[in-house]
Amino acid sequence: MTDKQNPSFTRYYGLPNGAAKAYFVCQKYLNNGQNALFVSSADTDDFDNAAHEFAPRGAQTFHLPETDTGRLNALYSLLSPATGPRLFSTSYEMLHTPLPDPKEFKDRLFVVHRGDTLRRQELLDRLEAAGYTREDYAETPGQYAARGSVVDIFCLNRPEPLRLYFAGNRVDVISSFDLDTQNTKEHIDEAVIIALSFENTPAALADYTSAYQYIFDEPDKEFPLEDYPSCAITTLLPAADGIDCGLKSNIAFNANMALLEREAASLQEREMTVSICCLNRGELDRMTELAADYPHLKKSLFKISPLTQGFYSPADHFALITSNEILNRRYNTASVLKRFDVEGAKRVRFKELQAGDYVVHQEHGIGRYLGLEVLDAEENPTDCLIIEYRRGSRLYVPMYDFKKVQKYIGAGGKRPALSALGGVAWKDVKKRVKEEAQKAAKEILKLEALRQASPAPEVPGDSRIEQEFADSFPYVLTPGQEQAIKDTLHDLDLPKPMDRVLVGDVGFGKTEVAMRAALKVALSGKQVMVLVPTTILADQHYKTFSKRMAGFPVNVRMLCRFQTAKEQKSVIAELKNGVCDIIIGTHRLMSKDIVFHDLGLVIIDEEHRFGVKQKEKIRAASAGVHSLLLSATPIPRTLNQSLSSLRDISLIDTPPRGRTPIKTVVTSWNNDLAAAAINQELARGGQIYYVYNSVQSMQSRYLFLKQLVPQARICMAHGQMDEKELEQTLWDFNQGKYDILLASTIIESGIDITNANTLIVENAQNFGLAQLYQLRGRIGRGSTKAYCYLFHPDWLFKKPEETDNNYADLSAVYWKPKEEKDPTEEARQRLAALLEFGELGSGFRLALRDMEIRGAGDLLGVKQHGYVNEVGLSLYCDLVAAEVKKLKGERTERTLRAKINLPVPAYIPPDYVPDDADRLKYYKELMDADEAKTQTILARLQDLSGPLPQEVKNLTELFRLSSRAGALEIYHVDWMDGKLELLFTRRFQMPPNLPGELFNRFGAEHVEFIKSKNGDGLHLAAPDGKDPAAFTREALSFFERILKPQK
Repeated sequence: MTDKQNPSFTRYYGLPNGAAKAYFVCQKYLNNGQNALFVSSADTDDFDNAAHEFAPRGAQTFHLPETDTGRLNALYSLLSPATGPRLFSTSYEMLHTPLPDPKEFKDRLFVVHRGDTLRRQELLDRLEAAGYTREDYAETPGQYAARGSVVDIFCLNRPEPLRLYFAGNRVDVISSFDLDTQNTKEHIDEAVIIALSFENTPAALADYTSAYQYIFDEPDKEFPLEDYPSCAITTLLPAADGIDCGLKSNIAFNANMALLEREAASLQEREMTVSICCLNRGELDRMTELAADYPHLKKSLFKISPLTQGFYSPADHFALITSNEILNRRYNTASVLKRFDVEGAKRVRFKELQAGDYVVHQEHGIGRYLGLEVLDAEENPTDCLIIEYRRGSRLYVPMYDFKKVQKYIGAGGKRPALSALGGVAWKDVKKRVKEEAQKAAKEILKLEALRQASPAPEVPGDSRIEQEFADSFPYVLTPGQEQAIKDTLHDLDLPKPMDRVLVGDVGFGKTEVAMRAALKVALSGKQVMVLVPTTILADQHYKTFSKRMAGFPVNVRMLCRFQTAKEQKSVIAELKNGVCDIIIGTHRLMSKDIVFHDLGLVIIDEEHRFGVKQKEKIRAASAGVHSLLLSATPIPRTLNQSLSSLRDISLIDTPPRGRTPIKTVVTSWNNDLAAAAINQELARGGQIYYVYNSVQSMQSRYLFLKQLVPQARICMAHGQMDEKELEQTLWDFNQGKYDILLASTIIESGIDITNANTLIVENAQNFGLAQLYQLRGRIGRGSTKAYCYLFHPDWLFKKPEETDNNYADLSAVYWKPKEEKDPTEEARQRLAALLEFGELGSGFRLALRDMEIRGAGDLLGVKQHGYVNEVGLSLYCDLVAAEVKKLKGERTERTLRAKINLPVPAYIPPDYVPDDADRLKYYKELMDADEAKTQTILARLQDLSGPLPQEVKNLTELFRLSSRAGALEIYHVDWMDGKLELLFTRRFQMPPNLPGELFNRFGAEHVEFIKSKNGDGLHLAAPDGKDPAAFTREALSFFERILKPQK
């Protein structure tokens, strides 16, 4: 290419698109060691992608965006030492945007290195001065967070935030960390702090790019070219005084492979090398596969390239054709996903209790939670829950009474009335509800008695074969699985029929637990019925059971509608004569012609899919046999019964090794995002579930998807299809013959494909929470990161416009409008809940949240609703469970933890964990933790906020002392005027030798026995200056030696 000489500027044409212009700029300027600035009014994504491809080795390419943080990061790059020629792209607006003076910009930069001597407060002051915003979590560039000895900073020049750990006045460690989990990743050496705010902005871009060659793309007639001598201009149309670069655009292919073959042949005949440019390995494999039947395409060079636009050069004898052009795609997948991620970067975090939530205090009633507050900050600081009651009264609940407070969940999802603090009304309510709980308990016992009227089938099993079966499991059992198997097999050994609910996320190993139980029953000569809601799931379970039990003396059969009449008749006969040990099927198993030889166990999978009447029918038919229910999201009725001690429950909440949380995106419909999500999955060789729950218009959606992603192979599945056609379609998708399964909610149960790791749901607001959770559970079953996109109409999260109603207050005087629930509000809450529960193993908590949204439903009948609303579901269930045990004559087993009040600061300081909800979560976890769990929690805290402050160490020590004291039947430990007060429960029995041992150890003058209304106790006088916590440890050690922990 040669220039026509012009004293002012040079025009260039024959550059049909952004990629061609990038090729020209790199060839003419960067290859000759010159820096270049490309200015365009169009989107420069295609130019930037091509610049990365064509820039010579050692060169740097950047984009100067219009966002504040992006622009400042680009200016930092401009002022940093260059390692080679540079190419910047930007818009015309940026040429005149006021910028800080380059010298001031450099002066205000500061770099923190690992090992630097720096006071933590000085760093915080400098961040504030630099314009950074303090938040609880640093989630977007320009934010910082401070906790304990840790400072998190989201620097402008890094893709992930950094965590700085201080040891005194020294920066001990700098690490990057994951935004979603907050866990640290790799250590790095430095953090660059770029100032965000400047009082004066006297400079312009030209002050940063004085050594750059300017290239203006299609400038307006009014643009002052005379201000930029020796610049270059690129135009689409030829110009008389311009230079023709000779680059040509490709024709439109519209996914027509035959047309692409003809064009490749034409280009090769003109002695051009044709390159097919694919964005990733997945596209490369797909394009290579498509080109196999076309001889000229097969001669082309296939390569991975960031190019999104192509062109050809007759002079240089090459042609570049991109996958975007072949498939008629108008966007870049990575940029769409990245842009969306930035826009929606605010993370939704699960908070068990948030300010404004209704709570129930066991002794004071229903109030509104306002937050946590540190009381007695000077002498003996401790965290207190603040609860607001009627007429603005407030109750401060100290840390050791946190367990008396529960979140309020009513029966109908309605707001409760606040209780009056200090009145007798709450006692009356509790008394009335307790009387009703006694009636409910009698009903429960009646149902239980009916169930246990028939003795349970004896299932001794065969320990040797069972052990062989256990040893043949190819994976490592999770702790949740181990406990569930232990509990289930123990239930089978009891003289009463098992009635257990097994809750665990999809893919968490519930089926293995069920197979262990089924094998034990089958080896005892009894039959097992496995009932599932769909034929597809029956087939899948049949294959799983058959494969797992191959080689063991068990006959597994299936009964479903896909079988011929002859096959069904044969299976029914085997059931009747006892040849079949385990039968797997759908509702067909409940037909009148089904007769079991000797049924011993009923297993119901996906139990939430069966209606109450169906399950009661099953229960009636299986009276006197063991039952096991499996579900990831148990429906509220089952959940209520479990919580009320009607059934035993096992919770598997630990994911298998290697599983990662599913990233969930809730947003309004976006064509580009949907297409980008699909292409991202195809690029890594995966498959996509696309849920569209309207069979009538599914065909039109199929055609839409063919246009959106023409390279994808799409199949449809819905309940109105012919059974064999449906089965074949799902089989083909399972075998990888299709990329996208466009389906109704038929995929909710029974299709488990490890290669499908992207789920797209249209109109997600129309689905129930359990449905959405089950749908999401179809993906992320392996170690591959999974993505779930829940699309809703854009109006769903928009607040309705308020209209003036001058008569609203007046009308309220005369009548009270009926309270109605807004269905769109429920939909919003359901989708928000899915975001909160993105972590693994959250199905059980999701079911609880479902009850918050739409009420607790039936416990034993409609008559219970009023009582549940009066005290909340949790307290009602506690009352019923207590009455059940009382009527049975059972002693209520509880782990006693002493209330400890020692003059030591023991709490989680707000500057160590600033968020109230997070502090409350850690309090609750530490209260119930054993030593191993405590160490795990403390390690998490140290990773998040740095070394443990003394207050947290004291807190964990008090929890340990509380547990130790409780095991000795000590319910109260206090420190008063140098004396340790210990109060024992009424169950405590004093050994005869205890007084003598006390006098010998502490001295008779230092021991005082006291009387208390709740049990006797004693005072122990401590030596002068003795640390209260140390003296308490010594006293408890003494009692542990003298007393064995009393039952």
